[in-house]
Amino acid sequence: MYRPSKEEQLSFYHPDLILSRMFGEDNFYHLFREKCDLFIKDVDFTPLYCPDNGRPAASPAILFKALILQRLFDLSDRKLEEACRYDLRF
Repeated sequence: MYRPSKEEQLSFYHPDLILSRMFGEDNFYHLFREKCDLFIKDVDFTPLYCPDNGRPAASPAILFKALILQRLFDLSDRKLEEACRYDLRF
């Protein structure tokens, strides 16, 4: 089940703030996120989830972006997991 988050307040560690401060606006990862956010949205995946059954899911848009980066950099599932945990760019 996918339910959109109702939180509108940004944290200090929000990716938009980190990317612009640390990597600059012309960095590949900043541009990747900016362009993907135009086309990949959580609401696009809503029909794939049961509306009234199951646990809340992680953001499907974030998972899809991670899969794109995995293919782009030819990473195994394990390496993608490590990159998501320890590499701020992901």
